[in-house]
Amino acid sequence: MVRTGILIKPLFKVLEHFNQKHFHNAPLKGMGPEATHSIDSFVDYFKRLAESDASEAGWKPLDVKDWGGKKKKVKEWLEETGVKAEWRCANGDGAINQARIKFVVDVDIETMVTSLSSNKNDHSMTVGTFVNVLDRGKDWKQVYRAIRMPWPFRQRDLVYTEHTRREHGGDVLICSRSSKELDDTTNELSVKAGRMRAEMRVAGYRLRPIEDNKIEMVYLVDIDLGGSFAIGYLYRHMAQSYLKGVVDIRRALAVTSKREGAISEAPPPLPIFSGLATATNPMFKKSGSNGSSVEDSLNIEMGRMIKKKSSESDDAKKKAMIDVAERGDANDLRELLAAGADVNYSKKGDDGRTALYKAALKGHLEVVQALVAAKADLNKAKTTGGATPLFVAAQEGHLDVVQALVAAKADVNKAKTDGWTPLRVANHFNHTSIAACLKSAGGE
Repeated sequence: MVRTGILIKPLFKVLEHFNQKHFHNAPLKGMGPEATHSIDSFVDYFKRLAESDASEAGWKPLDVKDWGGKKKKVKEWLEETGVKAEWRCANGDGAINQARIKFVVDVDIETMVTSLSSNKNDHSMTVGTFVNVLDRGKDWKQVYRAIRMPWPFRQRDLVYTEHTRREHGGDVLICSRSSKELDDTTNELSVKAGRMRAEMRVAGYRLRPIEDNKIEMVYLVDIDLGGSFAIGYLYRHMAQSYLKGVVDIRRALAVTSKREGAISEAPPPLPIFSGLATATNPMFKKSGSNGSSVEDSLNIEMGRMIKKKSSESDDAKKKAMIDVAERGDANDLRELLAAGADVNYSKKGDDGRTALYKAALKGHLEVVQALVAAKADLNKAKTTGGATPLFVAAQEGHLDVVQALVAAKADVNKAKTDGWTPLRVANHFNHTSIAACLKSAGGE
């Protein structure tokens, strides 16, 4: 043990000597803890970072020597691909931890989006990496990824959420960050599997159509592997080969997409070591094609536990949506909808009252508008008496809510089980403006 320590200590000193530092005073720094930022603000930050220049974010170009390998071949590859590569220290004072590349691909944007979104490795096991897509919605998915690190470093894993957002100008943003909500559930099994939890601060793609069948891609990444500075050194010096792989795979799609039905699978949005994890790589301990049976069972157990937690999380989202709709918190409601909460959910024992019903009853216009935009059922009437959101809004005298529901094509003549319509209840309570609104929409 003493002899090993004598050998390792000087090695770490050498690595520390070559550890890349970067200093800048640019205004755009790292984003900070996930808990303080909504999904929209995170995607906005990713977009700003993807489009920033050196004056805004302090980006530093990667020189030919930074790529490693033979300089002549690297230079030829850079000239051929037109790649612009940069990196920086996110906080402006320390080790480099963010990298970004920009390049052009001859393929239409929808083919690329399909490629990046249709990973075929759900629940797959390969040497060095295990991937489990835990849950997915229309524009998001949660992913667990275990990564085999080179000896002698401890294995790592990640739990992250990927978000997709389409911009009005045609851009598409596909970006990911670690999911803290699942950490407590998965950390115990991570320790059992001998892994350390890494943090994905930000990673992903910005796609921009520049002409027919040609797009500009920006890929950026910031991951904290934890552990000693030697890990940071390794991360930076292995990242270049991964960035090169990102470019080459995406450019290859321009060829494969010309074949009928051919879609190239996207690489994972992180420059870690899954691409190096082969049985012949001397940096890794030898293992079978699927790793040890013990590790396989831990991975499967991890996937099952996370799925169970994800299901419990879905139930919590549904219940929370009813609560925030009733109190009128539109921002929290949008967060829950973006996270995949069921827009038409009603609590057991609550007589079928949905979030839209609760918001209409209380007169929370902004919440009603958010739910209408999310395609909530406007005429759902499962209450004992058959009251719809429009009926209770008319009954309570919420003119702006009635106008919003009428504009969204709610059924103005859907009556309760006792035959009362929204117009009749509005007249009963002398809500003359509401009655006029309902009459003009065909109310009886």
